[in-house]
Amino acid sequence: MNNIKFIVLNKFRANQSETGFTLIELLMVVILVGILSAISLPQFLAQTSRARQTEAEITLGAINRAQQVYRLENSQFGTLNQLATTGNISVTATGDFYQFSATPDTSSPANIATAIATSNLGFTDEILDYETAIFMDGNGALYSVTCRADNPSVTPLADANPSVTNACVNGAEVR
Repeated sequence: MNNIKFIVLNKFRANQSETGFTLIELLMVVILVGILSAISLPQFLAQTSRARQTEAEITLGAINRAQQVYRLENSQFGTLNQLATTGNISVTATGDFYQFSATPDTSSPANIATAIATSNLGFTDEILDYETAIFMDGNGALYSVTCRADNPSVTPLADANPSVTNACVNGAEVR
């Protein structure tokens, strides 16, 4: 009886010592995790920057729409404060990642208004700035263009022309 107990215990201990990972298996897992993180981390950081830039694109689009409404109601474009106080837009000068400003053209006839999104301190190296302009042509049609770059600028067109292919002096046009 003791002999059977000894054989069963030896088999049980032999099975226990064979469980677990070898050093080579652990090393392979660490290498694979390192390779996966080296590939995915830059992609994740790029997505974070794009998400931050979406704030500027959405807000500038809202400013452009508010400018259109303000122009129809007041026969001129408005400043950011005027747009915010009329209830046409709910944006402050400072967002999470950007500072916003809107400036109407004061020349006669005032047919251009620009808005700028400048990255807040702490994000200047990670995200690009934006500038948008809304134009009214001689027929009363409104057109807008938005540019994205380190220092964007929109071509100041006297009359808006939707056929202009590159209205951005610096940067790329956002569609």
